[in-house]
Amino acid sequence: MIREYDAALQEMYLALRFIGDQEQRLLAILEGYRRIYKALFGAEPPPPVEEGGLLNTSDRRLHIIRETALTLAQPGEEVTVAAVLRTLTTAGKQLPVRNPRATIATVLVGFKSHFVKVDNGRGVFRRKEG
Repeated sequence: MIREYDAALQEMYLALRFIGDQEQRLLAILEGYRRIYKALFGAEPPPPVEEGGLLNTSDRRLHIIRETALTLAQPGEEVTVAAVLRTLTTAGKQLPVRNPRATIATVLVGFKSHFVKVDNGRGVFRRKEG
């Protein structure tokens, strides 16, 4: 039994060494691309874009909420905050805020060129024509 565990441990060490070698290769390639970027543009490359479901930056939140609302309603149609939130949730997007409905409503109010709040309609917006 001890020999089996020792053999398994040796295999793990080989795998760890292989992974470490791959990591070093990728880091070298990444550093090369960073140098090329800096030579071409004279500045450090921008940080990587987070592609996960967490909408943790205001720009990303604004963009995703606006795009979601635009896809849910054609010009002249109404869209609700609840529908936008449901669509985001179904797509695996998470708003890391205390009140996601208020955040969505605030974003839609801010896009006056695309949406207008419906009078006497709580959380209801109408998409503007054209």
